[in-house]
Amino acid sequence: MIKGFLVIVFFLSSFLLLSAQTNSDSCYKAMPFCGEKIAIPRVLGGGIPCEPCASYGCLPAVTNQFTWVYFKALTSGPVSLHFTKDWNISTFVLYIIWGGFNNQDNVCTCGLTSDKILYCTAYAVVPHDKIINVTAGQYYYMYIITPYIGSWNPYYTIFLEQNNLTTPGHATLDCSLVINEPCRFNYIVADTTTCDPTKGTFSIQGVTASQYAPTTGWLIVEDETTGLRDSIPPPFNGIANYKIEEIPCDGAKHIIKAWFTDGTCEINDTISAPRGFHAVGAISGGGHYCQPGGTPPQVAISIASGVPPYSF
Repeated sequence: MIKGFLVIVFFLSSFLLLSAQTNSDSCYKAMPFCGEKIAIPRVLGGGIPCEPCASYGCLPAVTNQFTWVYFKALTSGPVSLHFTKDWNISTFVLYIIWGGFNNQDNVCTCGLTSDKILYCTAYAVVPHDKIINVTAGQYYYMYIITPYIGSWNPYYTIFLEQNNLTTPGHATLDCSLVINEPCRFNYIVADTTTCDPTKGTFSIQGVTASQYAPTTGWLIVEDETTGLRDSIPPPFNGIANYKIEEIPCDGAKHIIKAWFTDGTCEINDTISAPRGFHAVGAISGGGHYCQPGGTPPQVAISIASGVPPYSF
């Protein structure tokens, strides 16, 4: 019964975490892209209308969740946009590309007219590739819709990168757009194992997804309640797996926090720890006791886990 409750708590906490919109959910706040692999934010939009004035071609007027991306071509030629995923399940994306624009003035969103649509698809199975031709000095905008987050796909990630990034004759995108972009987390997922009855401990494991991660330092994922952590070295490739072990089964709320030691971003989530069958307690008080006439010291035991009744 306890395990089932924890599963429900975990799902709800993850669902609520992913339900917030990100800072790339508007054309005016579009995420810069220069060909390097990025993780598309997995957040729940909940039937949000498309931003007005733009022409969305083959896409629906109301979407579930979406991300805006823009890029600038340094040289002319073909660009291969490559979508991948990190889970072995069937999934798809919907997206539209507008371009090119000589500058970014008045593009969002009334500048996204039907005559500027380069490509539109209402169903592209991932992995998916699309080659478009770009012109040096011009800007391009993408509106990407990812599937609705439900019980069958709570946090899998979709990636976007330029497949021919270093191929001669293909276009080069402008990476100066992302140089001063601060790192940011798209999400953190924290799942709990069952309590080990022999040790009275459990593990927290999961994934983090980030954008514009630093190239130096470490990614730290910590259980702030106990101070236990996992330290992950670079390179950071959009998504990272972590595991924090030997956490006491105290049944308490635990705050899971992630940050880059050389970055400026952080994220946290809250999980409920499983409660172990063996008592886990904190002892306080005590002192010296000298027989036969000494005063017995007082000892208090605070129980944070286990199944009553207790005996000592």
